[in-house]
Amino acid sequence: MAVCWWQHVVFLGRALAGHNVGFEEIADGVWAIQVGLQPIAHFDARTRHVSAPPW
Repeated sequence: MAVCWWQHVVFLGRALAGHNVGFEEIADGVWAIQVGLQPIAHFDARTRHVSAPPW
């Protein structure tokens, strides 16, 4: 699964294909990627880097 972010493709993984994925801004330029209410990753909009959330 991939999303388009400001004309750039961000790959999130095949396992998410067909699922509803949401983004919630949690800090300036940092977004939580969620499946349902469960955060699964963080996305830095400046660098377009996806990383694991700090649990």
